Amino acid sequence: MDLEEEDVEIPSGFRILKESKTEWKEIVIGSLASIVTGIVMPTYAVFYSEIFNTFTLTGTALKDSAFFWSMMFLVLAGTIGYAFAGERLTMRLRYLSFTNILRQDIGWFDDYRHTSGKIASRLATDIPLVKSAAGVRIGTVISAAVTLAASIAIAFVFGWKLALALIVVVPILLVAGAVQMRTLKGNQKRMQNLWQMPVKLQVRLLKI
Repeated sequence: MDLEEEDVEIPSGFRILKESKTEWKEIVIGSLASIVTGIVMPTYAVFYSEIFNTFTLTGTALKDSAFFWSMMFLVLAGTIGYAFAGERLTMRLRYLSFTNILRQDIGWFDDYRHTSGKIASRLATDIPLVKSAAGVRIGTVISAAVTLAASIAIAFVFGWKLALALIVVVPILLVAGAVQMRTLKGNQKRMQNLWQMPVKLQVRLLKI
């Protein structure tokens, strides 16, 4: 079932997010947690000394400070919201896709593009790719954007001259990130093609 041969429109990121609207609560929670995570990362250098200062305290002050910094690590649990929303989206899309396949005419399965091996491969590989667009990746993008903004702000507060010189490197990092994403996307497509071969072989063996 080759999407290019079938001339199927590739869904946009906005459409994928629209399909995940039933999990909007988890996405909102994950987005808020990602914002907090993005702020915490660049300010970690400032908090680092405060965390180690806890070991110099005694009595009630030690307990209160240790409890506070322990609770700060709970922001990492925000990614659970995205994971939950992504898994539910995957389950729903697989159910809808399989239901739609069962409703096709018998002649539809005679097409070489609609063999059982290709259908099983698509259900196993394509839908999880959709999950990545509406799952943890949202939190990663939000966290990265907030981290960049907060890092630049902190750099200008503590040393604007050096920050002004180093900010020239930001476009280079953005270009490098774009090249890396393109490379990873190509590798992912090659891995998808490799996974289709064993699935087709298994289906042929089961038919024998």
